[in-house]
Amino acid sequence: AANVTADDRQSQQKDLRDFRDETNGTELVVLYDYKAQAPDDLSVKRADWIYADLGNQTVDGWLWAYAPKTRKYGFIPKAYARPPAMTSL
Repeated sequence: AANVTADDRQSQQKDLRDFRDETNGTELVVLYDYKAQAPDDLSVKRADWIYADLGNQTVDGWLWAYAPKTRKYGFIPKAYARPPAMTSL
């Protein structure tokens, strides 16, 4: 995340505090393990499910997401999650 400081991300976090109901977001699946590297980061594991409000993301290259497994909110790199593949029945 070039040119994004921890302070920038903390102010973004305050803006997104309204996003509390995890079912508001789009369901995403985590592609890679990510260990939080800042206080507002979210630690996730490959294959975890997270929820993110994709229409309300304000930090380039990062997703503000909710992880039901840990009941936590935080940032993960945007490339680390995607919508689940649609499978035909």
